[in-house]
Parts: sequence; C-alpha cells; structure tokens
Amino acid sequence: MKLILQLIFVILPLLNYSQDKLGLEEIFRDDMDITVEELTMTCKNNLRNGVSDKNGNKEFWTISSCYNTNEIITISCYKKEIKYEELYIIQNGKLIYAKETEIGIPINSFEVIRWNCKYYFKNQKLYTHISLGHGKTEDEKWIPESINKKYKGRLLELSKMKKPR
Repeated sequence: MKLILQLIFVILPLLNYSQDKLGLEEIFRDDMDITVEELTMTCKNNLRNGVSDKNGNKEFWTISSCYNTNEIITISCYKKEIKYEELYIIQNGKLIYAKETEIGIPINSFEVIRWNCKYYFKNQKLYTHISLGHGKTEDEKWIPESINKKYKGRLLELSKMKKPR
C-alpha cells in the first residue's frame, strides 16, 4: 500500500506538469494563429515577387511587408500533382511562425491538403509545432528544428535574387 501511495505522489505531479505544458503550448498556438491571421490580412503592401530555380523546379516567391517591422515570405512550387508551399512570418527581424504545406492537385479534381506542419517560435527558438496529414513528420528521423536551417537557406536564396527595377 505504501508503494502504491508513493507511486501516486510521484506520477500525478508528472502527469499534471505534462498537461500544463501542453495547455500552455495550445494557448500559445491559438494566440499566434490570431497574430498570423492579422498579419496576413494586413501585410499586402510593398509586394515583391521573384522566381528561383531549385533542382530544376521553378519556385515562385512573394515577399510582403507592413508596419516597417513585419515581413511575410511565401514560396510555392509544383512537382507533378503536388503543390508545395512554404510560409515564413518575420516580426521585428525574427522568425515567429513558419508553415510547410503539401497540396495534392489530382487532374480533374479538387485540391486536397495532404500534409502541413505549423511551426511556432518563441524567443527565436522553436517552441512548438503541430502537423496534419501524412508527411515527413511521421518519419522517426525527422527533426522539427530543421525548419531553422531551411529558413536560413531561404534567406540566403532571397539575398541572391535580383531585385525588380
């Protein structure tokens, strides 16, 4: 009986802690989703467009900014019947949100989101992420923090793109 009580006193606080952390992450994601929606609705001025070529695939870029502190980078490309999209939201020079999406576009049919993953950043570090569908997040070797490297690579690509005259 004593052992059971000791286990209860050890396990219950751990369960409570994990539920609290998950609750905080959910609240953070909900708040950030509102921020992202507001920014995407208002950041439609100062649009710049670009096209890059990555491994033989044309990528279409849209960069928009607003309030002199926010920037949204959208990149999309097509491979066979799949459209790949990346979205990066930068606030005060810091990445606060990223999203990767794979959309199936079957011939003579409607678009279907096959997979997406939303990444939420806090103090320039990946705080939490959430995914939907079947994609790379199901691979045991996948590392969520790899989005940081991808984002930095995208910034490098952007810096090399020719600016419109």
